[in-house]
Amino acid sequence: MSRCLLPLCAGVLLTACGGLPDPDGQWAVSVVSDDGADFTDCVDGETYAAINNSYTYQMYVDASQVIDLRIDGQTFASGQYVDGCDIDYESPAYVDSFDGAEVQWQLVGTATVQGPAGGCPMTDETLDWEGIETITVSRSASDRLPVGCTRVLTVTGTILP
Repeated sequence: MSRCLLPLCAGVLLTACGGLPDPDGQWAVSVVSDDGADFTDCVDGETYAAINNSYTYQMYVDASQVIDLRIDGQTFASGQYVDGCDIDYESPAYVDSFDGAEVQWQLVGTATVQGPAGGCPMTDETLDWEGIETITVSRSASDRLPVGCTRVLTVTGTILP
């Protein structure tokens, strides 16, 4: 039986000592929002930068169908399977800077996801992840990004081997 000594498990040596298990699934996803209609309860007439980012979402699932979603090994949200294909998840509160002012926000998501076996009711048969993420500002020191401002993001992707 291999045993890892605590000082050796930090940083780069984490994987050498066992580290994180492989995710239960990985999807190459695109997160997109480029339309003013994606915003509600924000500043009228204000323009915001478009989002078009690509990530690899890594999903870890426990025996009770609770999920942990990670990007680059870092958890960004957790949630659960609602049924065999649909998940709900949310992030902790994050603090960012917007125009030099501190802003706190949280993400809530819902998605239909399928693995290599398929079988889930996808709107677009070429996709394995179809979802919506809503970001809501919960605290803000910026007049341009008030509390309650929300932005809807479309998330689509395909399963990775």
